[in-house]
Amino acid sequence: NDKLKFTIRGSYINNLTSKNSRVNLNTGVTWFAGKGWTVNFLNTSSFHRVTNNTGSSSFTSSYFELGINKSFDIQQPRHKYYNYTAVFYKDLNGNRIHDANEPGVSDVLAEIIRANPEQDLKDKNYNGEFLSNELYSNDKGKIEYDNIVEGVYNIKYIPKDIQNAHYESEGTEKQFVAKKDTVMYIPFMERNKLFGKISLHRTQHSALGDIPLGNIKITVEGNDKTYSALTDKEGYFEMYIPVSDYYKVKINNIFREHFTLRQESYIIKFNGYKRFELSFDFDEKARKIHFDESDFLITDEEENGNVSFEDIKVIKQTNLRGIVKDANSLLPIHAIVSIFNNKTGELISETASSRRTGVYFTSFFAGDSYTIKVKAQGYWTYTEDLYLNQITTFDNVNRDILLRKTYIDEEIKTENLRFKSGNSELSALAKAELDNLVSTLFLNPDIIIEIGGHTDDMEALSVNAKQLSEMRAKAVADYMKQRGLSEKRMKIRALSNHDPKSRLDTPEGRAQNRRVSIIIAGF
Repeated sequence: NDKLKFTIRGSYINNLTSKNSRVNLNTGVTWFAGKGWTVNFLNTSSFHRVTNNTGSSSFTSSYFELGINKSFDIQQPRHKYYNYTAVFYKDLNGNRIHDANEPGVSDVLAEIIRANPEQDLKDKNYNGEFLSNELYSNDKGKIEYDNIVEGVYNIKYIPKDIQNAHYESEGTEKQFVAKKDTVMYIPFMERNKLFGKISLHRTQHSALGDIPLGNIKITVEGNDKTYSALTDKEGYFEMYIPVSDYYKVKINNIFREHFTLRQESYIIKFNGYKRFELSFDFDEKARKIHFDESDFLITDEEENGNVSFEDIKVIKQTNLRGIVKDANSLLPIHAIVSIFNNKTGELISETASSRRTGVYFTSFFAGDSYTIKVKAQGYWTYTEDLYLNQITTFDNVNRDILLRKTYIDEEIKTENLRFKSGNSELSALAKAELDNLVSTLFLNPDIIIEIGGHTDDMEALSVNAKQLSEMRAKAVADYMKQRGLSEKRMKIRALSNHDPKSRLDTPEGRAQNRRVSIIIAGF
């Protein structure tokens, strides 16, 4: 009983030496009258028996106490304390208001923590009086924290069995301010199941090959909220969403180049049902080849042998797919994949790899001189000539791409940027290597380089090593500038003999140190 508390205690004492014994009985009744009033009644009764040479005697004593207490709940001046209660409940009607008939959610694990621990450290009056606690909600959905220190708090919460729960909260964390006794109601919305699939309807002579249906985003909007899910590899999707008047369901149409989407979005209403199924249907676009009638008008002269099958041009189509991955970790990368015509510079096709899987797919008319270029932020741009030698009308080609990450202070590998003793003139091999490097930097326009000139230890003794190393770095920079690289993308540094590549005191070792190094200085 929250109003009345009854206690009883008994004890028996027997002294074997003096042969005295005593029995005590303590009873107490406490009545919590409310508004800080408490009434206490206490009774202690004792029975004593004393034995001596003349015989034995006994006596009884009783003690009664009546007390009345009044608590004024006056806060101590340094900090104030309040009571906090959180109630997790099933919002059956979705109005986010706790109604009388809505039951609590049990077994919700909640943790209460201070919201601004850094600020607490600066508060001279706060000495860590609050201890973070993890609590489970009871069968009524309640957790209670008595005498919580005044301040700002975060409550984090998660159901014990979140995977199988039919209700979910709109978040996992809320903030409250303890400035008075507080009761916070946290709704858990009933989840409705929305599921379906993507269907691709192919033409009879489709040449697109296998098209991956995984990781396509389905978006649901409603109730001022947005939910999303990704399809699996078979094109199926499912999600659980709270009760609402209606939802708008959309799909990210990544097939628009080759397919027409029958219906781009749906407005759905559950109307008391807990499950809703829909399908997104794509129809492959029919490809038509239009010919001028004059191309097939055969004259008398042509009938005499001037026309042959070699005069008829066969149109071939290539389906290119693959995975773009990090060269070191082999994790998937989101990248732009482009196909160019080497002869004309024309962009033939362009697509993007999946952020989640790295898979890309594109389809284009085949050619004999194409280049694939793959570009991703923070990576060296990858290029490769596509020598497909396509014989059949349709061909499926796989190209997996590994991209190397770019790092600040990464040295770009060179082999021929070396110099004769006391000289800063570039060799033919050095110029050829710089031509390739300039082409690479054109493909990576964000990279800024630092060109460092070096000397060997003998040069440092006989000439001005700093000046010579600067001349070597400047020779490289001037040549790259002549080849079209912006001066703003280059920095020059004279390193003398302070960073030798070889420690060998031999002609070969010194030849390795008469060099120019190039590192990535920024983006």
